[in-house]
Amino acid sequence: MQNTRGASGKRKENKNSKPQKAAVGKSIKGAVFALVVTVVCVLIFAVIVKQAGLSNEVIGAVNQTIKVVCIFLAALIASRNVSEGKILAGIMAGAIYVVLGYLTFSLIDGQFGDIMMMFADLVMGVVIGMLTAMVFSKVFVKQPEKAAKKA
Repeated sequence: MQNTRGASGKRKENKNSKPQKAAVGKSIKGAVFALVVTVVCVLIFAVIVKQAGLSNEVIGAVNQTIKVVCIFLAALIASRNVSEGKILAGIMAGAIYVVLGYLTFSLIDGQFGDIMMMFADLVMGVVIGMLTAMVFSKVFVKQPEKAAKKA
């Protein structure tokens, strides 16, 4: 963000700062919402695991699926209704979600998890966030109203 002072001494904000701020705000909102959904899904799944006694392979696959779906959800929320910077919003939402998830589950576990796994998840979050924003930026584009039909 570039701030300059005009002749009157007042700060003028860069024209591009408002869309960037909106993208950052929507990214944080999407990531936090997706993190809440993740925690709820993991808690529900923990009850199912306790009752059914599922194997580690199934647990890992379901946890990864929950993570991918929630990255998708975070990017969808972040890129929807953003006029400019939809792809950036999706990328940031995926990355913020992964970092917040890593910190949250490290806090729950009482120790930091595997940092290399977090970086792999971060790459996954960025890629899924970018692809989601790219696809839905085309889907949610408002089409200009067609000219009135000739009688």
